[in-house]
Amino acid sequence: MENAIWSMHFAREIARTLGYPPPEGSADLPSVEEYRAEADEIVDEIKEAFRYLHGGDKINQALAFARFLSTQDIPSPTGQRPWGWLPQKLREVRDYVLFLRQRYGEEYPADESDEWTEEDERDFTLASLRRLEEEDPWPDEDSYPEEEPGNA
Repeated sequence: MENAIWSMHFAREIARTLGYPPPEGSADLPSVEEYRAEADEIVDEIKEAFRYLHGGDKINQALAFARFLSTQDIPSPTGQRPWGWLPQKLREVRDYVLFLRQRYGEEYPADESDEWTEEDERDFTLASLRRLEEEDPWPDEDSYPEEEPGNA
């Protein structure tokens, strides 16, 4: 789905956590266009898999995994990662997200499902309470029209 905005947000957050897109000035490195094309493809795969993970728990696990990976494999003398590190880590996160989808994913994407989540129920409850504060559903007895005798 082209406009799965919420899942793209989380997929891009994973990419940013790992350091994508590459910093300016790295365009002279070998095969940077292939690198970007592969990374964009992986981010799209992550986005699509997220659509089937209803609820935020599994998405948060994927984000935590990306944060963990971002701390790995940093050589101390240079402080820079080797070329190819990012695509490798993006593939690792993608594989983990695909595992989560296979294991915990729903049959239909979240943005196409009509099942109520806990968040939906909470939003509905809050909206109902706000409406009760604004409008009384049980007006005073004085506001009811008077009944004619014999119609009761």
